[in-house]
Amino acid sequence: DAEKIEVIYNACDIEKIQKMSNEKIENEKIYELLNNNSGKIIMNVGRLTYQKGQKHLIKAFKEVKKKIPAAKLVILGKGELERDLRDLIKELQLEEDVILLGFFDNPYKYLKRADIFTFSSMFEGLGNILLEAMACGLPIISTDCEYGPREIIAPNSNLKGHINDIEEDEYGILVPVCEDVKNKNIIENTKLTEKEKILARAIIELLNNNEKRKEYSKKSLKRIQFFSMEKNKKEWETLFEKI
Repeated sequence: DAEKIEVIYNACDIEKIQKMSNEKIENEKIYELLNNNSGKIIMNVGRLTYQKGQKHLIKAFKEVKKKIPAAKLVILGKGELERDLRDLIKELQLEEDVILLGFFDNPYKYLKRADIFTFSSMFEGLGNILLEAMACGLPIISTDCEYGPREIIAPNSNLKGHINDIEEDEYGILVPVCEDVKNKNIIENTKLTEKEKILARAIIELLNNNEKRKEYSKKSLKRIQFFSMEKNKKEWETLFEKI
């Protein structure tokens, strides 16, 4: 019975994340990279797997570099596709511009120094890293994948809708999920698909628009309050009392 279902979203420890985001980056090379390319850092965080769609992001980034030569793509995470993604980066001659940093217990100090967060997943549950990126004040570009991103970024829209182009929403920007063949060799076809071109265009437009980035940064910090620990706690207490 749908009337008996109560939805309580994942909570985000905003205070903890923001505190950890202020910690120092010890690696001087990484620190210089993130601080000397202001306005041009694209960040992605997630396991290096088919689900997270990083190969599409890397291919789209090749197009971004043509328009914004100073741009850098930084990906945090480990996974079974790391070697394949490195091969793709080499094939596209992006070794100096796409940085696979690996896994860190504190990704927030890296997130805070980025300019936009790009979420390239093929499918998700909710997408906790979207919440964490918002807590760090990052403007968001996300695939409109099932499920989660639309509920976070465009809560008042048709949650079952699908898009074929860039959609600027209340709390971020949605783009179509990129086409894919799950078991296809990553470097077998490096030609951009139409949806990868859309992803590239969304990134270029946001990187080139300082005012829009500032606006979406503020909106991220506003939206993340909906997922606060305190709100989550009250929702559980209300549910238990009701039961």
